[in-house]
Amino acid sequence: MGLFDIYRSYQSYCHMLQPSFEKKSNVFNLLIEYEAASQKENVPFFEEAAFWSIAKCYFENQQPILALGAVENALLHHCKSLRFHIFKVILMLQTDNVKIAREIIESVQKILPDEALPKLFRADAFCLRDQPASAVNVLQEMLNAFEPEEKPMLSIWNKMFCNPVFANGTVFDALAEQAIRQPYNEEILEQVWLNVELLQNYKESLALHETILDRNPYSSLAWFNLGFAYLNLRREKDALEAFEYSFITNPEFESGYKQFISLSISMKSFRTAIVVQEEMMSRFGEEPESLVNLGACYLELGEGGVAKYLFEKALKLDPYFPDAYHKIGLVHHKYADFKSAVKWFRQACQYDKTREDFAFSLAEGLQALGKTEEALEFYWKAVEIEPFEQRTWAKVIRFYTNTQNFGESLEVIVQAMENCTARNELNYMLSANLFLAGDRKKGLRELKKAIRLDPSKKELFFEFAPTLTGDKKILQILAAT
Repeated sequence: MGLFDIYRSYQSYCHMLQPSFEKKSNVFNLLIEYEAASQKENVPFFEEAAFWSIAKCYFENQQPILALGAVENALLHHCKSLRFHIFKVILMLQTDNVKIAREIIESVQKILPDEALPKLFRADAFCLRDQPASAVNVLQEMLNAFEPEEKPMLSIWNKMFCNPVFANGTVFDALAEQAIRQPYNEEILEQVWLNVELLQNYKESLALHETILDRNPYSSLAWFNLGFAYLNLRREKDALEAFEYSFITNPEFESGYKQFISLSISMKSFRTAIVVQEEMMSRFGEEPESLVNLGACYLELGEGGVAKYLFEKALKLDPYFPDAYHKIGLVHHKYADFKSAVKWFRQACQYDKTREDFAFSLAEGLQALGKTEEALEFYWKAVEIEPFEQRTWAKVIRFYTNTQNFGESLEVIVQAMENCTARNELNYMLSANLFLAGDRKKGLRELKKAIRLDPSKKELFFEFAPTLTGDKKILQILAAT
């Protein structure tokens, strides 16, 4: 849709709201000014109200990627604007970027008024349970609470969750008692799971949901909650079974299908995921996300032709679906057609600049083409997107160690340790880097420290230093723990 098509559509929208023609013209002129400035400047400056009008106009005219761009530009100039942060979460959810949405929610908690936190927690709980539409409804209510001056938000959810007794589990006990008495009441089950998420009392919730299911074995929501409890306790097989029962007991429970498929893929049960994905599509229709999931399974099974066909089919349904571009790039990369892969990865990054996995793929493709400088640029771009995760830093560190730049990799490890809350994996990377740089004494000391802090990650050492697999001293230390 071009600019004038957007304007015509926006005119129709404005007509329904019955504003003045002058206001419509102002919005149109604002769009022209914004798009012209975007081509000349990296980040055009507009007042907050102007950015808001631009972003809403794109959004209302089915242009989520353009709306997201406007929101991100607005946040660069108006970083404390709560409404833009909330709007960005909504856009992430509506473009199937649930993981990024949850990360934004976590960061927004620091600047949000206390009275608004329960609502935000509820939206986060819906995200975790793969119910983005419900999360969007909650967040939209939060947006509606803003006045043009952006006054602090009002209290927007049940006061019981602001009560001090909430912290010691009293509310959970009360809700549990209610849920057992009313096992068919889904609203109570939703509140129970919110409470479980906030307190992280997953073990206690197992017994509760099993009791509820004894009384109402056809409660798809209880099975769904049970699945998440198992998942958080790292009992993936039990979680998978619970998610399966959630849609067996209610074939219209779409979230159950989605979570079962997602977990099956993460457990590398690709054929199982294919069967259930096809069943879901036969019931709910073909959507870009479903086609991409299905194609990803076929790609993992080595059927690149089928996978590519499905990804292209997803693009016919939604030409702006970034995951489809990324997956087509992965097909080309798998078969060493790096030039084509890079082309598709660039398009994925263009449509979604918030995905570190897209940036990593582009970096790896560029590196395969020998474009080392540009590859390094995108490795760092991925770190900028996700600076608090060890795995994002790991690829930059590996880039430097693979090119024998051990001084650079050591500096990156130090930066990573300053940014990441968890450092268990970085400790092994530091040890490996010291060994590779020839400092065995410090390397041994750091290896022993890494093992003491987290012995479960020992295999990471040889991932970063495969040339040391025959080192007897290192093997002795690793075997002794």
